[in-house]
Amino acid sequence: MSPEEFTLNANEAKEWHAFKNMKCAKTGEKYCSSHTISFTPTGIGCAIEVTCACGYNKKNITDYDSW
Repeated sequence: MSPEEFTLNANEAKEWHAFKNMKCAKTGEKYCSSHTISFTPTGIGCAIEVTCACGYNKKNITDYDSW
């Protein structure tokens, strides 16, 4: 799988937007605008995790029903 093939489906995009709008568990402030989306290819699908720039807040947004 090449990098240009990594995409979010509708459910994963919804989870990503919800993550961006949550408050930081570490600081209590709204998440910063900088975050990382990690795509990890597996034998049956692609696992997706979002991490806040502070590194404290992470969420697996993988839509396993789409595998």
